[in-house]
Amino acid sequence: MLPHISNIEVLDNYRIKLKFNDGITKVVDFQRFIGNDPLTKPLADKEYFKKVKLYDRGRGIYWENGYDFCPDYLHELETS
Repeated sequence: MLPHISNIEVLDNYRIKLKFNDGITKVVDFQRFIGNDPLTKPLADKEYFKKVKLYDRGRGIYWENGYDFCPDYLHELETS
């Protein structure tokens, strides 16, 4: 089964709680992905970060500027 994200919840400190269609739930710290480049720098603004959206049918998450993550990557990502 290919992973899909069924729900997202924005937490504090640039973290997002992701629930997948296979029952797995992960909390991912996205701070490590925020840099100084034009695509990731806007995410440093906490209000902008909170505007993350879920693609139709759980095919990933994205922000309005086009920065996105596929569910496969997030599903396999090691979390602490």
